Amino acid sequence: MQLVISPIFHSKYALDVNGHIALGNMNVKNLPYGRIAHWTGSRVASVSNVLSVEVFNSRDDQQNNPSYCSEKYGLFYARSGAWRFSVGESKRNMPTILGENIVRYLVTKGFKVILIGDTPSSYLGVCADVVHINSFKDDEIPDIFKNSSFVVGSASGATHFPSFLFNLQTLYFASMPLAHLDAIYMPVRDCSQHSDGSIPMKERWVFADSLASQNELVKMEIVLDDFLYEVTTGKQKRDKMFKYEYKCVKCSCARQLLYAENGNITFV
Repeated sequence: MQLVISPIFHSKYALDVNGHIALGNMNVKNLPYGRIAHWTGSRVASVSNVLSVEVFNSRDDQQNNPSYCSEKYGLFYARSGAWRFSVGESKRNMPTILGENIVRYLVTKGFKVILIGDTPSSYLGVCADVVHINSFKDDEIPDIFKNSSFVVGSASGATHFPSFLFNLQTLYFASMPLAHLDAIYMPVRDCSQHSDGSIPMKERWVFADSLASQNELVKMEIVLDDFLYEVTTGKQKRDKMFKYEYKCVKCSCARQLLYAENGNITFV
C-alpha cells in the first residue's frame, strides 16, 4: 500500500506542510507540490483566532471551564526520544537535569506546571504543583491549552501544537542547526517570491551546542526570568538579542542573523 500511495506525496496534488521537505531538497529547482503559507506572527495570530472561535470554542460559559483555568500555569514539554517514531539518542532530547531545573524554577515563580505530550511521568515527582495533561478530560484540554500563560520546552515535539494553535508565548530550548527554523516557519520556497519576515516575536529561542552543558544550566534561570518578565508585563527585559530574518528557503543569502533590540534568539 505504501508503494501505491507514495507517488501522490510527490505530485502536484500534494501540499508541503512539513518544511523539512523543502529544506532537504534545496538543490531541486522545481518541486511539483504546493506549500502552506509562511508562518509570520500575524498569520499565526489570525489562524489561532479563527480556530479559537470556530473549532475550540466549545465552552461558551466560562464557569464551565476546568477549574485549573483560573490558576496561573504554564505548559511544559520535555522531548525524551521515547516516542516510537523518534530517534532515541538525539541532541533534540531534553536532558533530565535541565528539564527538572526548568520545572522547579517555574514553580518557584508562582506558576503551576502542566506536562504535555510524551513528557516522562517522572517529572510529576519533581515538586508540588505539577500535573500531566492526561489527568484532564479530553473535552477540557482545548481550554487548558487556550488559557495557559505560556509554553516552555523542547524545540521538537509537543510544544508546537499549543504554541501555534492558541498563539501562546513560547520559549524553546534547542540544539540544532539554525537553518531548521526554515523548516518550522515555512518561508517561501522560491527566492523570486519575496516574503520579508522574521520569526514571530511571541516565540523565544535558546540555542546551545549541548543542552546538557553546564553553561546551559547556568544561563537557564536568566533566560527563564527574562521570558517570564515578558509574559507577565508584555515588555522585553533584555536590551538586545539576535533576530533571524528571511525571504526564502532556497538560498542562504536570503537569510540573515541580526543583532537587534527586538530580537528573540539567545545563544548560550
